[in-house]
Amino acid sequence: MTASAPILAAFAAWKDAEHIVFLAEPCDDDVMDRLTDFSAVAFHDLQAIPAESAADMLLKLFPILLRVFEPAKDAPPLRPGYSAWCGYEPAFFDALNSEISRLSPQLLEAINLPGRVPLRGEA
Repeated sequence: MTASAPILAAFAAWKDAEHIVFLAEPCDDDVMDRLTDFSAVAFHDLQAIPAESAADMLLKLFPILLRVFEPAKDAPPLRPGYSAWCGYEPAFFDALNSEISRLSPQLLEAINLPGRVPLRGEA
């Protein structure tokens, strides 16, 4: 299952923008506002491209999935793992992430992006 070039490019831009926002924390509010604005534009750009296949749709749906299933506090930044609305058990998220990672190399890369390494003096 291969996604189209426009979707792959837009997904990569969104993924990179989201990761940069995560890695930039904590930072000046003005900087964070600009980074989150850039991420929002990347999200909307991805959603605006018509899906040509199931692979395209999967990449379009993943950012929406993350809005519902936020990454857990100490987990990689793009790995679904928490929901304020649903009390799913950790085993649910383990299975979900395992299945997602088998479907697409782009999703495997996204959910395995590293978190931010604490700076000296941070707890």
